[in-house]
Amino acid sequence: SLELDLPPIPVSEKSRSRKRVSPTLISTSSGTVAPMKSEKAEEAVSMRKKKASARVRRNRWIALLLAIALGTGIWYTLSGPGARVSVQSMVGMSVKQANVYLTPLGLHSTVEKVFSEEVRSGEIISSKPGGGGRVKEGGTVALVVSKGPERYNVPTLKNLTPQEAEVLLKKSSLALGIVTEVFNKSVKKGLVVSSSPIVGSAVKKETSVDLIISKGVEEIPLTSYVGKNSEQALNELTTAGFDVSPTYAFSDTVPIGTVISQTPDGGMNIPKGTKIALVASKGSETVFIPNVYSLTQTKATTTLEGLDLVVTIKKIGTRANKVVIDVLPTVGSKVKRGSTVVVTVG
Repeated sequence: SLELDLPPIPVSEKSRSRKRVSPTLISTSSGTVAPMKSEKAEEAVSMRKKKASARVRRNRWIALLLAIALGTGIWYTLSGPGARVSVQSMVGMSVKQANVYLTPLGLHSTVEKVFSEEVRSGEIISSKPGGGGRVKEGGTVALVVSKGPERYNVPTLKNLTPQEAEVLLKKSSLALGIVTEVFNKSVKKGLVVSSSPIVGSAVKKETSVDLIISKGVEEIPLTSYVGKNSEQALNELTTAGFDVSPTYAFSDTVPIGTVISQTPDGGMNIPKGTKIALVASKGSETVFIPNVYSLTQTKATTTLEGLDLVVTIKKIGTRANKVVIDVLPTVGSKVKRGSTVVVTVG
């Protein structure tokens, strides 16, 4: 341990006057006076004092060096190269706001952006050092900034094969979900018709995207309705999913209201929605002039118009209740439908 350099304790005059006189030793053989033992003791005390004085000087140098080192450390920490600046918490700030605070302190910043479900995009999540931490002057504060929630947009998948769609989904950090096949007349068989969630939806990472795949156009059996009632044919073909276009034509062999022809004909499977052309009979193109004599004008007109004939009335005489008295062409004549018949009433 270090010895302190304390001043000597003052000795009073009374104490000095009481110096002990060490008795001399007289040799019994020769009668000479022997040296006193106290002289050796005094020499030992003197040596110890010299050694103590050397230790004191050494300890003074050590104390001085320690004081210099302590002062240098304080200067290094508070004012020198080792000086550090305390920073406040920057959580919730924008990078711009953080730099407005850091720049006057002589500090810089680095930015790392990460996704966050809780912190809005552009806001600081954390910093290093955190609030109350210290950093060297001219040093750097590391900022972790939110990119907002991690979301990925569903890409356009229509008209891709399921394999191509799966590859694109993986590139978009999404996963392939349930694949369902449906008939579709606008998308080729085996290609994507649509997706769920729909294209452009912003979803979380690894969200499953379901696909609808086209089975192509649905084919259904087509029945032939030739020789059958045209109204029945129209109703049943439309209900089955075909696009029916009926037309009408005269026929001397097919009764009126009966299907003359059908295109395409039955007996095969064809795509649902195919157009079916039906030709229905309007009956014979020619008719015979019926006997309308003695009928009233109204009844005669109704009968002739029912045969698709055009009626012209000719009135003669002054009779109040006129009836048919003549017909041209004559009764029994064969004429085309749409021909004009002159009826004379009188």
